[in-house]
Amino acid sequence: MKKPFLYIFGLIFLSSFTFIDIIKKKAVIVWQPSHQTDTGVDFSEAKTCNGIVEAAMASKPKLKEYKVWSLGKENLHHPNVGSNTIIEHTSAVIDGKISGYAYELQESNKRKPDVFIAVHNNGGTKRNAIWAFIHDGDQYETENRELAARLIAAVSAVTTLE
Repeated sequence: MKKPFLYIFGLIFLSSFTFIDIIKKKAVIVWQPSHQTDTGVDFSEAKTCNGIVEAAMASKPKLKEYKVWSLGKENLHHPNVGSNTIIEHTSAVIDGKISGYAYELQESNKRKPDVFIAVHNNGGTKRNAIWAFIHDGDQYETENRELAARLIAAVSAVTTLE
């Protein structure tokens, strides 16, 4: 009598770990496709990058993924253009309006992401490549570099990107 009881108890005990693994919190990923529409003639970096983000979000594994995008949003300045390296386009308030970039960051912060991925296109090179930019000095710089390297390797493995 003890053996069947122990066997059933053991199965329930072991299966509880599987259940716990299934209900674990999924990582929160926030994608930020470029909102730039002014990067070339007959070309929209915003549309290209949004296509990449939409495809990534549609693929497996399914995670808690969100997109923050200012393209076409009203009551913002620079919602469809701008550079993330110019103060006027990022943190400046103009005529009482925040920038498209600031809006995207505010929306991202509401989601409390574990990972924030900005997607941009560098059409200024003749390379077919992928790269990652990491902010120096961030408290998670080492982990960010490791994650960026893994993302680059994964994308390169399934595409023709260098």
